[in-house]
Amino acid sequence: MKSYNKILIIIILIMIMLSASKLQANTVQYNEFIKSIASYKTQQQVTEIVDYAQEVMIKDTLTFNNLLSLLDEKSKKDKSNDIKAQRSILYIEYLLNAKRFTEAEQKLVELDRFISTVNDKNIVSLAYTSKGDYFNNTNDKVSALTFYNMALENAKKTNNNVTIVAAYLKQSIINHDLGEYDKALVLAKQSLKISNEKKITKYIIQIYSIIGNTYMRQSNLENSLEYHIKALKQAEIEKDSIWISSCYNNIGAVYFNLQDYSKALDNYLKAISFKESDNSNKAKLASSYNNIAIIYRKYKDYEEALKYYHKALELKVQSNDLLSSASTHNNIALVYSSMKNFTLAEKHLKEAYAIYKQFENKSGLASNLINHASIYMNKGDYNKALEYAFKAKPIIEEVNDKKQALINYGLIVKIYELQGNYKNAYIYFRTYFDYKDSLYNIERSSKISEIQTKYETEKKESENALLRKDKQINELNLVRSKNIRNFLIFILFLALLIVMASIYLYRKQRSANIIIQSERDKSDRLLLNILPLEVAKQLKEKGKTIPQSFDNVTVMLTDLVNFTQIASELHPETVIEELNDLFTNFDSFIEENNCERIKTIGDAYLAVCGMPEQNENHAINILKAAQCMIKYLKKRNEIHDIKWDIRIGIHTGSVVGGVVGVKKYIYDIFGDTINTTSRIENSSQPMQISISEMTYQLVKDDFGFEMVQSVEIKGKGTINIYRVCNNID
Repeated sequence: MKSYNKILIIIILIMIMLSASKLQANTVQYNEFIKSIASYKTQQQVTEIVDYAQEVMIKDTLTFNNLLSLLDEKSKKDKSNDIKAQRSILYIEYLLNAKRFTEAEQKLVELDRFISTVNDKNIVSLAYTSKGDYFNNTNDKVSALTFYNMALENAKKTNNNVTIVAAYLKQSIINHDLGEYDKALVLAKQSLKISNEKKITKYIIQIYSIIGNTYMRQSNLENSLEYHIKALKQAEIEKDSIWISSCYNNIGAVYFNLQDYSKALDNYLKAISFKESDNSNKAKLASSYNNIAIIYRKYKDYEEALKYYHKALELKVQSNDLLSSASTHNNIALVYSSMKNFTLAEKHLKEAYAIYKQFENKSGLASNLINHASIYMNKGDYNKALEYAFKAKPIIEEVNDKKQALINYGLIVKIYELQGNYKNAYIYFRTYFDYKDSLYNIERSSKISEIQTKYETEKKESENALLRKDKQINELNLVRSKNIRNFLIFILFLALLIVMASIYLYRKQRSANIIIQSERDKSDRLLLNILPLEVAKQLKEKGKTIPQSFDNVTVMLTDLVNFTQIASELHPETVIEELNDLFTNFDSFIEENNCERIKTIGDAYLAVCGMPEQNENHAINILKAAQCMIKYLKKRNEIHDIKWDIRIGIHTGSVVGGVVGVKKYIYDIFGDTINTTSRIENSSQPMQISISEMTYQLVKDDFGFEMVQSVEIKGKGTINIYRVCNNID
C-alpha cells in the first residue's frame, strides 16, 4: 500500500512539472511576442495582438486571457472605443467556440454600444460578422444572413478583401443550409474568385467544401468530387487534421451517391480515424456515424444502422446541432419503416418536420414529406401517401433538387400502380424517366455518317412497323367487342336472327382470331429483335418497364478498324450488306454464349452478359463470344474480297438498364462501366481482345494471356489492360 502511494505521489509530481514546463514555455513565447511589438505604433500593436489572440484562442486559454488584458490596457491608455470593440469581438468569438451562447448574447449587447461610436468600417464589419455568427450558432439563419450582408457592405467600403471573402462564404453556407443551392453556389464562387485573385488562402478549404456540397445537393456529382478533392489537397498541405477528416467524409458522401459503397465506406473510415482522435469535434464525428449507418441500411442490417444513427443523434444533440439532428431523425424513421415499426417511424418524422419547419429548410422539408409518403404507402394508405408526395412536389421544384424530384416521381408512380391507376402511373413515369435520363447521361458519339444514318433509319422503320401492328391488333379487338355488344342488343328483338347472326359472327370471329394471332406472332418476333426477352415480357404484360440496376455484368464493345476509310470507297448498299453479314454472325455468337446484344452504332457493336438475367459465368461467356468473332473474321478474310479487322474491349462492373422512349422503344444501358469499356476498346490493337483488371480476375484461370500493359484512361488514371491469347483455329 505504501509503495502504491509513493508511485501516486511521483506521478502527481511529474504532472505538475510538465504543466509548469508548458506554462513556462507559453510564458516565454508570450514575453517574446511583447518584445517583438514594443517598437510598433499603437494600431499596429493592436492588430498583432488580435491576430495572436485568434491563433491561441482555443489551444492556450491563459495566453488568450493575457492578450485580452493587454487590449484592455491599450483601450484605457488611448481611450479608444475601437480597441474595446475589437476586444469584445474576440471574446464573443471565444464564447461561441465554447458554446456559451447566453454569455455571448450579453457581450453582443455591450458590443452594440461600441459600434455606433466606432469609425473604422473594418471593425464595424467584424462586429456584424460576430452578430451573424451568434445567430448562425443559435440556428436563426435568417437573422444571421442579414448581419452577414451588413458585414459585407462595410467590408466593401474599405476594400478589406479578407473580410469580403469571409462574408461571401458565410452567406453561401447559410443559403446552403436553407436549401437555396443556386444562391449558395454563386456566393461561394464569388468568394473563391476573390481568394484566387488576392491570393487569400485562409478560407480556401472551406470554400472548396461548400461548393462541393452544393454541387452534390444539385446531383452534379462529378463537379462535387472535383471540389472535395481540391479541399482535401489543401487541407493536407496545411496539415489540418480536422479539415482532412471533413474532406474524407464529403468524398465518401459523393461515392455513396455514385452507389460505390466500398469507396464510400473507405473514406468514411478514414474520416473517423481523424475524428475519434479529437472527440471535441463532435458534430463532424456525428456526421461520419450517420454516413456509416446509411451504408448499413443499404445492406439491410437495420440493427447496426440504428446503433450508428442513435450515436450520431446523441452527438448532434450534445453539440446543439438542431438542424442536422433533423436529418438523423429522418433517417431513423426510414429504418423503422423498413422494420415495419410505423409508430416509431412516424414519431421521428414528426420531430424532423418540426425542426425543418422552424428553420424554413426547404430541402429538408421536401425530403421529410417524401419519407412521410413512403411510410403511408408501406402502410397501404395510398391517398395519404399521394397527399404528402404532392406536397413535396412544389418545394422540390423551387430548390431545383433533381435527385429528390427523381425519388418523388418514382414514389408517385409506384403509389398509382398499387392503386391500379395505371393511366396516372404512366403519365408520371414519363416525367420520372426524364429526370432519370438527365441524371444518368453518358457520352455518345456526335459524328454519324450517311451510312450509319441509313442503317439506323431501317431499324427505326422496323420499330414503326411494330407500333403499326399493335395498332391493328387493338383495332381488331375493338371491332370484336363492338360486334358482340351489338349482337347482344339485337338478340332481344329477333330470336331467328340470333341463330343466323351467331353463325355469321362465329365465322367472322374465327377469321379475325387467325389474323390477330398471326399479327401478334409477327409483333412478338419484332419485339424480341429489339428488346431482351425479360424486358419484352414486362412490356407486353404491364405496358411498361422499370429501369433496373445490375451489379455483376460484363460489357463488350467492338468496332471495325479503318471503317470510315473502307466505307468511303464502297457503294452504300455494299457497306450495309457487309455490316448486315458481320452483325448477323456476331448475333449468333452472342446468342450461343448466352449473352445479349444491346445495340449497334454504325460499325460499333455493344453486348453484355449477366443482365437482364443473372449469369455467374458472365465474364467467361462474353470472352468466348469475342474469340468466336475474331475466329470468324480471320476465316472470312481468307476468302472475301473486303477485309475487316476488329478491336474488342471488355470490362466488368455495374450498369443501369431500361427502355428509352415511349413510342419507339430502345433498350439501352447506362453507367461508368460502359465508358470504361469504350476506353479500353480504344486502346486495343486490331484483332485483339483487351480486358480490364476486374474482368481478368474472373477469367484468369480459364484463358491464356499474352501480356499486360498499363494504359492511361481518361477519368480513371493508369489501369492494367490484359490481352487475351487468340489461340483459336
